[in-house]
Amino acid sequence: ESKLYNSSYFYQKAGDWQEAIRVNHVYIVAYPALDYSVDLFFKNAELYLKLDNLAAANKIYNEFAQKYSNDDRVVTAFYERGNYFLTNNQAAAAKVEYNKAIAKSEQFKREGKESNPFIAGESVHKLANILHGEFVDVKLIQPQSNIDAQRLKLTGILKELNTAYTKVLAFGSPRSFEATFNIARSYEEFADIYVVQELDPNLDKNKKFVKKKQINEQSAALYENAVERYKDVVDKIPVIAEKLNVDMFDSQGSSAVATNEGDSLAMREIEADSTIDLALKWYAKAKNKISKLLYTQASLTSENVENALNIEPPTTNALSAILYQNSIYATVVAPAVGQTIKAHLRNISEAAEFGLSNKYVEESKRQILLTSNILGNEYEQLAITTLGQFDKNYSEYKELIEKEFGTKNAQGLDYYGVDNDANQMIDESISLSILSQQSYAKTLQLALDNNIENDITRSTQERLLRFSVEMAERMKVYSDRANTASVDYEVIFDSTQNYNYDDGRIATETHSFNLSDNSLILLEAAFDLKEKFALKGSWSNTLMMKLLELDPIRYSENIEKERIEINSDQSWLYSVTDYPSVWIQQEFDDSSWETVGLVFGATNQFSSIGVDPDAIWTRKMIPNQIDAIADSVNIAFKDSLETDITSIDSTVVNQNDIPATSAFTADTVVFFRKSFVLNGKVVGGELYVTADEDFRLYLNGEYLVDDERDDFSVVDTLDYYTFDRFIKSGQNIIAVDVFDKDLSALGLKLYGYFELVPLDLNSAAETEKIRSSTFVDPKALKEINTLRKNRIPLSNKGN
Repeated sequence: ESKLYNSSYFYQKAGDWQEAIRVNHVYIVAYPALDYSVDLFFKNAELYLKLDNLAAANKIYNEFAQKYSNDDRVVTAFYERGNYFLTNNQAAAAKVEYNKAIAKSEQFKREGKESNPFIAGESVHKLANILHGEFVDVKLIQPQSNIDAQRLKLTGILKELNTAYTKVLAFGSPRSFEATFNIARSYEEFADIYVVQELDPNLDKNKKFVKKKQINEQSAALYENAVERYKDVVDKIPVIAEKLNVDMFDSQGSSAVATNEGDSLAMREIEADSTIDLALKWYAKAKNKISKLLYTQASLTSENVENALNIEPPTTNALSAILYQNSIYATVVAPAVGQTIKAHLRNISEAAEFGLSNKYVEESKRQILLTSNILGNEYEQLAITTLGQFDKNYSEYKELIEKEFGTKNAQGLDYYGVDNDANQMIDESISLSILSQQSYAKTLQLALDNNIENDITRSTQERLLRFSVEMAERMKVYSDRANTASVDYEVIFDSTQNYNYDDGRIATETHSFNLSDNSLILLEAAFDLKEKFALKGSWSNTLMMKLLELDPIRYSENIEKERIEINSDQSWLYSVTDYPSVWIQQEFDDSSWETVGLVFGATNQFSSIGVDPDAIWTRKMIPNQIDAIADSVNIAFKDSLETDITSIDSTVVNQNDIPATSAFTADTVVFFRKSFVLNGKVVGGELYVTADEDFRLYLNGEYLVDDERDDFSVVDTLDYYTFDRFIKSGQNIIAVDVFDKDLSALGLKLYGYFELVPLDLNSAAETEKIRSSTFVDPKALKEINTLRKNRIPLSNKGN
């Protein structure tokens, strides 16, 4: 018996309806007294329907209704007939059968009989599905009168649907889970239909934007309603499961039951109870719908952003168009961007509350950053456009300057008017550039606040710094060009007395100053953001190199630096032969020079800074040369920064080599050189030097300082601002000439250190060439002026 029963079960599983019917007949004949025979007899009607044999199925249903008139499976008979008609696209006939099933169930219930509420509920559900098909087929298509009519129809069907799905709940079957879900789904679908309604094709671009924005806002409210409905589903499904005596979070179950039939224990296959699975399925779908709809809602405001960006300026005037576009960003785009970000943040927040992790949540994280970057990108492009328009104004201004005073361009502007436009473009370009920086910074802050780390985060960091550096550099290029023009106009005015060129000098000088200031403002703002968000990478390095050129002390504070030291020691070279001014140059050939000797003494003038460099001088000389040397020395120096040093052909004498009976009547001069390499960008350092008695110090061919006091016991200090314009990456040369007036030959002592930024930072820069700073620190300026006043020939010091 059990084998025969199971054969029927597996034939049905395999879809072999004919064999299942045959086996069922065999069972019914063999075991007519068993209840299973009645079940299989009724089952055959369903199987005949699957074979499209409606007549055979109806014969069984009629016979069953007569023989088992009080069996609630009569309700099922009507239900199965309805399914048959529905499958064969006969919706009207199906609705008749479903209504019969519902009516029969209600009759049984009134008579106090088993009413088969499950099948009755299924019939209601199928009727609701038919109505749902009509609901989703509604389209809101122009003209507007048709849209209004269809919208009323949509609202009416929505009410009917909710009534139908609510009625399913009343039957208390597992279908209640889906019915609860479908109520929320109908509100979602209403919003889906509403948002894609057709627009009037006769509207212009800007009016279409306004209309679409209105529809999107209304649709967002509809989606909001649907979200609340799905939240209600999440709350209700566990309650429904409890009423059905199901613990929806206990997924254990069985696929077979044992039944004691006759003398033996037989195992009969049955369908596993899927109530738990149904509860979990619709519970999970409802939760995921919350994320999906919140994402959809956010996407609608994002569409408003895109549409706003396509609004066309109502003017062709370049300045007016730029100002109009800027106002659109501030009044339309920015609020829409904020609304979109807020919607995506809500999606993330509510997902966390419901324990959700799905593609909509992850995409919301991306969209937050992408949406935030929209303003940054738009301000960036408008800033570039604005500076490009300045370039056009500048070229047109130069053309008008060279023409007769009062000449006007195609727009009716003379050069005063064009200059005014150019200055406004300069002002707008920095304003827009700062807005772009701030927008990108807002994106990075959003990422930081919401723990979002992805490719958008990294690309935003790069975009912020790249734009800042490139825009600042472009401003600097335009500034330098305007400065050159100002100088040229001054020369032309001096020679022609044409006041066009005097106006031109003033205007271009103003352009130059303003652009240079804006360039620095932009770089400094980028630096502050770099520090705030700890930005790294090649553009960060390039930014630092730009700023280090402007103010090495300030901008090297947060960089780990390498320290290179130099001392007076035996690696230095010397000569007593004067080579006018060429010996201080790096390219001078010093291969014939000699290695210095050391002068030993107990005095350490450098003890306060914790070092003790060697005193260096010429090597000891043969005593019989001394008298000849003393007779030949006659030295006179001129300032090497103004004229060549007078040639000196003499040999320097170490006093330790002089016999007590010898007499010297002339001073002695020694020339020293030290070559060293700095592999990096120098951002700081100091030099300390003293000599017996007078000296002059040069770096890479540039005069730095001489010893006004001629005191070997006093160390002269040169801070970084004294030599920052002359020190460079790579090969450097320090040169010192020493004037030993009393022939005491106590020597030269020097110590110095240089601070370098890391090599990887240096390599990221576009060039290692150090340009003259556009900003001169007041301290540096004072140092320069002091040096100029000290350019006094040594030969005059004794007068």
